Amino acid sequence: MRPNNALQPHGERIVWIDQLKGIAFFFVILGHLSLAPLFKSWVFSFHMPVFFFATGCTYNIEKILRTPFSDYLRKLSRRMLIPYVWMQLLCVTLRYLALARIKHKEVPVGTYLLGILAGDSNLADAPSNPLYFVLLLFAAEVVLFLLVKLTQGDFKRIALFSAVLLPFSLLSQKVHTPWHLNAVPAVIVMILLGHLLMRLYLAQREKLETLAPVQYIALIAALFSVGVLLWYFNGRFGLHGNRYGKDFLCSIAAAVSTSIAFALVLMKLPKLSVLTFIGQNTLLYMGLHKPILLVFEALFPAWKERQWFVWVTAVLCYVLLIPITLLAEKFAPFVLGKESLRSDLVSRVCEVLCVIGATCVPYLSFVNHFHGGILRSGVLMLLLAAVLYLLLVAGLWYVCRNVLRFPFLPKQERSA
Repeated sequence: MRPNNALQPHGERIVWIDQLKGIAFFFVILGHLSLAPLFKSWVFSFHMPVFFFATGCTYNIEKILRTPFSDYLRKLSRRMLIPYVWMQLLCVTLRYLALARIKHKEVPVGTYLLGILAGDSNLADAPSNPLYFVLLLFAAEVVLFLLVKLTQGDFKRIALFSAVLLPFSLLSQKVHTPWHLNAVPAVIVMILLGHLLMRLYLAQREKLETLAPVQYIALIAALFSVGVLLWYFNGRFGLHGNRYGKDFLCSIAAAVSTSIAFALVLMKLPKLSVLTFIGQNTLLYMGLHKPILLVFEALFPAWKERQWFVWVTAVLCYVLLIPITLLAEKFAPFVLGKESLRSDLVSRVCEVLCVIGATCVPYLSFVNHFHGGILRSGVLMLLLAAVLYLLLVAGLWYVCRNVLRFPFLPKQERSA
């Protein structure tokens, strides 16, 4: 079978980059379980930087220069911000199932709403805390867009401005800000590193492909060894909380070494459709995996600390999200930040169900759970609540369809 290291023509996706993200996300799931502390620290040394490096590998400076800021911001918002809100609201139900129904704990509704806006669980807990990644990447791409425009696409000048901004991240470690904004310069550096690594790969690709198998394996082993050694001396790396271990350069070098090693392995493997599919849909994986893990851990609390259960849970969650993603891609692609080309009755019904499910069902569950809730206050209050819910749904529907023109994109953007 043909290795998947070939770059795709006509702007198509690069297979090994999608598969790299697919592999990385399994480690993301592992990192959010009760792994052994040492192994968990190693996982955190690379599992999130991989996604920023991958963003840089496909970053097109020439295309950015041709794009007006308003168009870029609108497309980026539809691709990232709107799915962020949908997934946070849909995750409320999973949180409710894990906490209220299984653990019989109070669900902090007000805190969740604040957490969705804050984008940092250190400030306020959200239904799906790992989605902070989406807000952080959104902010970093907006700032990087402005830097590209300011420097007219000169990579050296972009790198210089990024280096000037970097101390803002380094001097604010363990400081908590909305959307993790103080980590934006560090993320920009990682995106630019990914862009530079792709340039180097394209320049040295022929030499890399002519290496003997023994030399190729030795290179991979050396990169893994360097990554592990740098992690061991530097400690845990985490953008959540803006922590870079003992030294930022050391942490970045560890993440780069491990990421390149994984990429080199995937370049020589046949195309694995499952990994490619997951790598193309990491947004939904990012949003839903943590609430699903909370449900697993709530159902089996006695097994939480057992390492075999950690790995079984990670595999089950990884696999379970595949059919969920397929259903979302087919019937509600706007939840994934994708354009829907469907206009049939099924698609319309799914839109309505998403609006109702994301707004009414979780809230109805909350008020029904606590003593004295609206559903326990008599027929008149129940009718009033129903009217208010219908008005809420109608209002959201009007805004989605006529103001945001969502979930379907405007006709002039369909060819983009």
